Amino acid sequence: MVGESRRAPYQRRPPGRLTEEERRAIRGLAPSRSLRSLAAEFGVSHETVRAVVRRRPTA
Repeated sequence: MVGESRRAPYQRRPPGRLTEEERRAIRGLAPSRSLRSLAAEFGVSHETVRAVVRRRPTA
């Protein structure tokens, strides 16, 4: 059956996606903050933060 979804549309970007501005902010804060605290602040995993700090491409 095809119908209309009753879910609310996304109000924000999908979780785990970072803008280039957010990546720059993470790189700037990385020397003074833990990966896990940055991950919590930006709503991504600490592995994503690690990849950003190491400048590996992320999804």
